[in-house]
Amino acid sequence: MLKLENITKKYGDISIFCGLNLELSAGEVISITGPSGSGKTTLFNMIGTLDNDYEGDIYFENKRLADMTEKEQLSFRNDNIGFIFQGGYLLPQCNAIENILLPLIPAGIRNEKYHDRAMELLERVGMKDKAYKMPGVLSGGECQRIALVRSLIKKPRIVIADEPTGSLDPVNADITGELLLDMNKNENTVLVVFTHSERLAGIMRKHYVISEKKLSGNTRW
Repeated sequence: MLKLENITKKYGDISIFCGLNLELSAGEVISITGPSGSGKTTLFNMIGTLDNDYEGDIYFENKRLADMTEKEQLSFRNDNIGFIFQGGYLLPQCNAIENILLPLIPAGIRNEKYHDRAMELLERVGMKDKAYKMPGVLSGGECQRIALVRSLIKKPRIVIADEPTGSLDPVNADITGELLLDMNKNENTVLVVFTHSERLAGIMRKHYVISEKKLSGNTRW
């Protein structure tokens, strides 16, 4: 489904990646670790078409992303990719379910069509009773679960998560990790988790490490 081929990325004279390759099939689950500055967030942005300044090719179902116009990339992101950012990035002026339905706005989709799905997903993560709560009264773990549901609202083909447990205590970090795996199983998405946490990385089926500007990896189970 997703293929990165011979990716090279530089910031000025500083090389971040050099000949990086990765292939992911539908439903696959991987974690990517590496030290600060190794390029985890950069790779997150490239897979999400938020950063197109690189050499090499990224394909989605054999279609080269660089061949898409800016408008086509916007549509591709909105239709196929669910983003989970560190800290959730919920809008404080919107309640939980309003935050979840935000990705529908660019596509002009009526919220009513997805309201039931949002409530079902909230129930699955144990947050149905918090649907109309404002982010300011929710815990960090609860906000992260809302962000997880938001990433899935449009049934994306790929979910990418940038440090999804970085701001959480160990208990909530474990809960979030299990929720990610549960959602992958139920939604059959490609799941790519970028993290510093060896604990989180260790529960994913495959674990890749950014090393010497490339990816090395192994199968967990």
